[in-house]
Amino acid sequence: MIHVFGFAGAGRVLIAALAGVGVGAGLGEAAMAQEAASTPDPQVLLGTWDVALYFSASAPPSATVMEISAVNEDGTLAGTFYQSEFEQGRYRLTSDSVVFTVITSDSTGPYATSGRVQADGRIEGQTLSTGRDFLMAWTAQKR
Repeated sequence: MIHVFGFAGAGRVLIAALAGVGVGAGLGEAAMAQEAASTPDPQVLLGTWDVALYFSASAPPSATVMEISAVNEDGTLAGTFYQSEFEQGRYRLTSDSVVFTVITSDSTGPYATSGRVQADGRIEGQTLSTGRDFLMAWTAQKR
């Protein structure tokens, strides 16, 4: 791993490339540790989530549960949402969060549900129902 540092002074820019040897080794290790600490972990999705469903801006939310039982290395998820098994589920890491989408269905048709894990650990998401013709916002907190 190479780290590039710029120093401005006396009208010149000094660029030092440290390849992780000698004095640069400590800096390289610190940078790698910082990078690892800030890299989102998809395993944060695992578990039981209490979900507040916002059907209407003027009504209090209703409640349900989302259970994420598997977060696989190939980017797939397994679990249930609103008592319906994930028919398909995928997650992706962004630079600062975990995003995901799952597909479930009931007798009215399919539901596309997506969410993003926030810095405080909550999930903010939305669900689209093509059979019932609605888009619903929701939030979730891990139990």
